[in-house]
Amino acid sequence: MADGAAAVLVASPAAAKRLGLRARGRVLTVANASVDRTLALTGAVEASRRAMQRAGLQVADIDLFEVNESFAALMLHYMKHLGVAHQQLNVNGGAIALGHAMGATGAMLVGMALDELERRQQRRALIAICGAAGLAVAMVIERLEAP
Repeated sequence: MADGAAAVLVASPAAAKRLGLRARGRVLTVANASVDRTLALTGAVEASRRAMQRAGLQVADIDLFEVNESFAALMLHYMKHLGVAHQQLNVNGGAIALGHAMGATGAMLVGMALDELERRQQRRALIAICGAAGLAVAMVIERLEAP
């Protein structure tokens, strides 16, 4: 574990305009899941499925996947069970390569996904994190075009 800090500003379009800020993306949906605690770190798959279902999307509709990489085997599990291509998952490295800054992970994943969507001129990313006791959360975001 490592120390870290990050922030994500979440605001309505009206508030962003009023403050003179340009929105980079928008949240399409968020979903939670709880799996058997003995398989605790596999929950990102179910949370991701639920998020895509709520957004009316499938894996083919998502350009990038940023998933907290607590262990390498989890990424193999995620790719296998969702059919995600290696070149779409944690394309700039995951927590094993970049570190797992406790308390900043979610914001860092959102930032990395938005940066990469902008760089590639792509549209959607799915961000997922699983944790202790089988809990997981996933979010689908969409990049907004620069004005």
